[in-house]
Amino acid sequence: MRRFISLTFYPLIIAAAILCFAGRYTEAAEIHEGDTGYIADNSIWFEDQTDLHVWRQVRHAFAPKDVKTYQEIILKYRQAWQFIDGPIKVKVISYWVDQHEINVKMLDTEGRWAESEWWVEDKDYSNAAAK
Repeated sequence: MRRFISLTFYPLIIAAAILCFAGRYTEAAEIHEGDTGYIADNSIWFEDQTDLHVWRQVRHAFAPKDVKTYQEIILKYRQAWQFIDGPIKVKVISYWVDQHEINVKMLDTEGRWAESEWWVEDKDYSNAAAK
């Protein structure tokens, strides 16, 4: 009996994983130039697309401890920024679906950040209203 339960449980796990992946892909596909949305708190923002690309490669290739060290370095030397007062309203300028990278313009900001352009990961973007 125990073996039967475990064999019927695995297809459920696989189906759930497929649905989660499909839902994430669908959400990312709904990003279009000109859209207005929000970037989540504590997201890493880059002024240059190349720096974002390197960040993504580091996150996928290195251990979490090394990623944290790299993050501290890029934030310290202002290769990247992390805004904690979010979510921040943005307008999508361009979206590189295959790279999961979005070029955005900050909205509703003041001072030096007013209408500044940034590169962020699409996982940090939401077109839902901020809560």
